Formats: sequence, C-alpha cells, structure tokens
Amino acid sequence: MKVRQLLTFFLLATSVHGQSLILTLQRSTNGLASWQDMPLDSSLRTVQGKINAAAIPLSGAGFYRMKVETSQTPLDMIFVAGGQLPTNSQISGTVVGNFYINKYEVTLDEWYKVRVYALSNGYDLGYAGSSDGGNCPVGNISWHDAVKWCNAKSEMDGLDPVYLAEGGIYRSGSIVPHPNTSANGYRLPTEAEWEWAARGGTASKGYTYSGSDNYWEVSWSLGDVWANSTNPVLGHQLYGVRPVGTKQPNELGVHDMSGNAWEWCWDTATQTTNGSRSIRGGGTDIPAGPPHDLGHNITLRAWEVPTATDFDGGVITIRPVRRAGQ
Repeated sequence: MKVRQLLTFFLLATSVHGQSLILTLQRSTNGLASWQDMPLDSSLRTVQGKINAAAIPLSGAGFYRMKVETSQTPLDMIFVAGGQLPTNSQISGTVVGNFYINKYEVTLDEWYKVRVYALSNGYDLGYAGSSDGGNCPVGNISWHDAVKWCNAKSEMDGLDPVYLAEGGIYRSGSIVPHPNTSANGYRLPTEAEWEWAARGGTASKGYTYSGSDNYWEVSWSLGDVWANSTNPVLGHQLYGVRPVGTKQPNELGVHDMSGNAWEWCWDTATQTTNGSRSIRGGGTDIPAGPPHDLGHNITLRAWEVPTATDFDGGVITIRPVRRAGQ
C-alpha cells in the first residue's frame, strides 16, 4: 500500500540539518476531519534499525496520512519518538507521544541558576537544594519545588509554563497544579514517558538497565562495582551521587536513568492512597551487586510523598521533559 511506502521513506530519515523530524501516522474515517494518531511501537523496528513497513497496523478501511513536523532539538535535550510500552512493563500498553527529555539529571549548578531567577520573580522555592558537587544531580528538593522549578525555568527561557494554579502560573504553595498540556515549557515526565525513554524508545535493544544488561556500565550505586575477571571495575563508587554523564548513555543518548539519583515523575502513585508521587530510576542508596542491582532495573516502580526531599536517604532529583512539535 502507498501509505506503507510513504511511512518507510520518512522513517528512514530522523533529522534534517540538525532538526528533528516528528512523524505521526494518522487515520480518519472520511478523510476530512477527526484525524486520530496511531501508535507505532518498537516492535516495528528491525534489528538493523529500519522500519518493517509490512507490520504497520492499518486498522481497516479509512484514510491514512503522515503528519510531518520539524523542530529544533532544545539544548541538552534528546528527541524521543512516541510508542507503546511492551508487555514486560508493569504499565504495559500505555501509549506515549513524542517528547524531548533532558540528556542529564538536573545538576546543582543548574538548579541554583534557575532558583536565583525564581526567587526574584515571585517563586517560593523553599529548598536550596544540595549535592556532592556542582555537576552532580541536585537533591534535597520536594516534588512541589521540582514542579515550580520547571515553571521558573520555562519563564527564564521564554517558554510557556506548564503548571497552573487558580489565578495563573503556579509559583507558590504546596498544591497539585493543573497542567496545561498545550504549553511548550518544561515539566516532569509522566511515569510512562520516563520508562519509555529509559528503555531507549523505538531504538530499544531490550536491556535490563537503561543502556546495558551490565549495570556497572550505566549505573552509579552504593559501594563498589561488582566485578570479576571478565567485567573489570570501571571506577570505585563512593557514597553519594556522582557527576552526571560519566557512565555510558542508553540507546537514545540519555545518561543516568539507572542509578545515581531517583527522579520525580508527575503521576500520582497507584500503589498507595496517601497522595504519593511516582519516582523512578534507583539511586546510590541501593548497594551494587546481585540481587540489589535490580533496584536500577528500568521496570522498578517506587513512590514518595510530594513533601519529601529524599527517599530513605536516597537523593531524588529532576529530569525535565518538553512536548515535541511546538
């Protein structure tokens, strides 16, 4: 079918002159209105990284089109093409759209820079944040402050803040704000977006950890790296967080999604009824070596109350995302 040929042509190219190509297959019953996005998951990609056009799910009679958008990838962010979480996920079947994700966890230096702007522009970021160095993930921040920090960074960068409160932009207090899903500013990832990116998105190779089946290649943990004669020590891991980006990235080029610091997500945790929010990724509070390294598995789900500033002694940090296609 022509739509399969068209889709294959576009998906074999992912960027044009430094811009991301954002491709969405859409279907309409009459070809005039009510175009609906159709999910394209990682099962469509062959081992060579190409698209298996014959496997594209064309859902019966109707009209199909390819929506093509270009967007300059923001600095220090990675474009993530959307898809559907596989069956071995605890939230399998969840579909996510296209988005951008920070290449690194937010560092103490970056947190301070935005916080200075925020405090002079009506924000009440109560926690100063802390870390083991300026280029290490910031910690000692609550979920509420993480959300407000995203809004402050959006305003500082001239973008539309995502989180709204009664009367305007969410800048103060400890409420659960309303997200403006059409805003182009920074926000916390949903739990599904976080896991999809940690898995490597459509480029996933099915690793246990984010970027490898060997956790010491991608993950900072508590204690020493588990090593033997065939797996050399890649550096002594000290207590506390480590500089971002010092372990190898995952398939998308994103660092530290397994280990180093836990990361706040937007969602209310479904495993409890006390209003906790989801956290993902594991941190340096988890010892290295079997069986503890399972704490850095990309499927692990955890949660913490939104006023907390750590998780049983482990650092919780931020990794912002932005909607794609703006």
